[in-house]
Parts: sequence; C-alpha cells; structure tokens
Amino acid sequence: MWKKIGSLVAIPLCLGVWGNSIPFVHAQEVAQQEVHSRNRYTWKSLHMGTVISVRLATTRNQLQDLAKWIESRLTRYEDRMSVHKETLLNQVNQQAGQWVTINEELALMTQRAIQVAKDSDGVFDPTINPLVNVWKIGFGGETVPSSQAIQEAKEKVDYQGIELRQQNGVWQMRIRPGQSVDMGGIAKGFIGTALINGLRRQGVNSALIDLGGNVATLNQKISGQPWRVGLQHPDRERNAYFAIVDVNDRSLITSGAYERYFEKDGKRYAHILSAKTGYPAMTDISSVSILDRNGAKADAWCTALFAMGWDKASRYLTKHPEIQAVLMHADLTQVRMSSGLQKRVHVTQEGLKVEYLSESR
Repeated sequence: MWKKIGSLVAIPLCLGVWGNSIPFVHAQEVAQQEVHSRNRYTWKSLHMGTVISVRLATTRNQLQDLAKWIESRLTRYEDRMSVHKETLLNQVNQQAGQWVTINEELALMTQRAIQVAKDSDGVFDPTINPLVNVWKIGFGGETVPSSQAIQEAKEKVDYQGIELRQQNGVWQMRIRPGQSVDMGGIAKGFIGTALINGLRRQGVNSALIDLGGNVATLNQKISGQPWRVGLQHPDRERNAYFAIVDVNDRSLITSGAYERYFEKDGKRYAHILSAKTGYPAMTDISSVSILDRNGAKADAWCTALFAMGWDKASRYLTKHPEIQAVLMHADLTQVRMSSGLQKRVHVTQEGLKVEYLSESR
C-alpha cells in the first residue's frame, strides 16, 4: 500500500528499544519500492522491528543507488549496535571486563551516551540493560520482579564503568564485569543523523527519514517550505496530533511510556526505567519531544527529561537552552516548551495550556 507524498508527517513515539515501535503499515505490505512525483520519492523498508521511510528529492537514475546505500547502512547499523543479535555491542557485553575492538561509529555513539549520562547525573544511563532484562517490559514481562532481583540488577548499572580508548586509530571499549550496555535509548537518533549526513555527501539536498518515530531531515522540502511533523497525542489514536512542528535540517524525536507497559494490581508499570531506583520511572510527564541537529543527543535527552519529571525537567531546560524540548504533562492539559521553539511549534489542540520556558540568567 503506497501513498503519494503528503504535506504532514505524524510522528509516533520513540520507544527507545529496537523492535518495539509499532509500524504504521503492516510488515507484509513493506517492500523496497518508491512513490514519486516530480523527482520526489518515498522508499520504505523494514529494519529494527519497524518500518523505515525515506522521502527524498533526487533523479530516478540516482534513486536505485541511494536505495541500495540506505539498505546497506541500515543493515550495517543493525548488525553492529543491536542487543538482540550477535553484534559488536553484544561482544562488549559478553566479554565484560575485557577490552573489545569496536568501530568508530559505536565509539562515537558511546561517547555521546556517556556525556548525556554525566550531564543528567545518571538519569540517562546506557548500562541500564540488567534492569531491562529483569523487568522485560515489552518483551513478555507482566509481573513485578522481586526486590532482590531488582537490587542485584541495579548494582550493575553505572555509566562510569564504561571505558573507551583509541590506539593507533583503533577503538576499544570495556565495561565492568557483570555490566551490560543497551544503546536503544540513543541508537535510532544516531542512525538518523548518520544517514542524513551520508545523503548530504552524495549530493541529495532534500530528505526526510522516519525510523519508526525518530524523524531526521536534510534541509527543507524542495518547495522551500519546512517539513511539517505532527506530535502524537498520548491518549488518542495513531496519527492524532496535538501540535505541528516546522522542521528543517534537524531531528525531531519523541519519547513516552504509554505504548509499552503492563498493569498489575491496578498500577501501571511503563518501560522507561530509573537507574536510581531500579523501578519504572515515576514521572508526571506524558511525552517529551526534542528538536536538535544531533539526533543522538535528542534521543538520549528525551529519555532523561521524561524520567526527571515535570518540574525538574522544566528547571533543567531553563538552564540549558541548547536543548529545545516540548513537554506534555501527564494530565494531558498542559504543555511546556523551550522559548526557542515558539515560532516552530504550532499547537493545534484547543484548550491546551501552553507555557514557554524562559532562559535563566
């Protein structure tokens, strides 16, 4: 089922772990084909458990080569960064305590993950995997683990246990024995930016990539207008949005906890876990969206701000205007956003209380 390119892209949630985003078309409908109109094409494929959609302006002659390049890159990233198959990242996990040779891409992504972990005081932590494996939310987990199991897993979570070194142009990585790294909270953002940069180097001057909710753009549409991306309403059907964002040459990523959770004894347990407590993050935020030129940075900070909660995240944003974010409160009646987004974000839902966060001096 293929449709002509429209004017609005509705962005679903960035769920943070590969293989759990909900595709907007069924897998059996996915093929490596294109829809085109005046040298504008849409190409789709299935990777990382979701539908990858690429819209770009190019010639028909170049399209086939670009499609092959995108496909090969997606396969390469999946083969190196996923924790659900034999990859370089899993070699690091399996050989915890030893130095493991990795590629530059994984090293750069790890550097970014460590930086966000440090800046967020460990709210975002790429060594969260032991807790993910204990809870298994989204992977069949429907019961609360024992306090002992949670405590044992939590003791292994500490981003400061990750080490990187480069010798003679070769990158190596080491984690502490018992630790396990999961880059699901940053990988799609990193990949989106990497793909956009690759398309730029090949002469493409207009593109949008949707990696199951993580949107990355190259410049603007060929009409000269910005890409228009809808922010999913947390409590409504797919493609029902509460705001539209004008995006050009940036990534727009949204995180929330309302699509992967389980309920037990009347309480909801969502998939975003707190490295501090070992339990799902108790937050009064329903969704976080971040606009940034660096997709990895945006991806990781979505998780961090979500886990911080409404007031702490708001205070952090006022002190750090370099992070441009939109927060929706759990009561679904309030939105706070960085003042720098005032001209880019157009709230479409009537009745929402909108507050702009001023920079602290």
